[in-house]
Amino acid sequence: MALDSRQIDLTSVYEIIETKIIPTLKDEYERDGRKASGDLIRSLDNFVMDYDNGVYTMSLNLPIYWRSLEYGRPPTDGHTGIRWHNPTKDIEQWLVSKHITPPGRMSLRSFAFIIARKINQMGFAGKASLQRSISLCDSRGYFNDIESDLATQLMRPVIMDVDAL
Repeated sequence: MALDSRQIDLTSVYEIIETKIIPTLKDEYERDGRKASGDLIRSLDNFVMDYDNGVYTMSLNLPIYWRSLEYGRPPTDGHTGIRWHNPTKDIEQWLVSKHITPPGRMSLRSFAFIIARKINQMGFAGKASLQRSISLCDSRGYFNDIESDLATQLMRPVIMDVDAL
């Protein structure tokens, strides 16, 4: 018997996501100091629920740089490894959003260039904020609440596979 997705009321699922899961994700990013422009934290509000062949999927539409924040960035010589197309411009924007001023009489562009060069030489560690948030949501029982709600509606057990990344 095929599952008709129209028979399931996802109101409580959306409520758990919007009132518990998303705020937990935002709190962890803010706790890690990941709030420069606020784009990453705002992007967490843009989740997508999809249904295909009996499987519901929740996806987050995160900015392209989330992976570097999550996992870090290894050193590179600028020609191999992870490509960063406008490092100086991106760092300038970050410096402005964090209200960081260059030391002495150095221009913002020069300061951003020095930071970009240092990142290329040394890389930086990620903070695993998203992975930690997913684990925290799991330990708080948010995913169990969703499973329970869906199992009640479907009148059969539901298995929720949380694959964060």
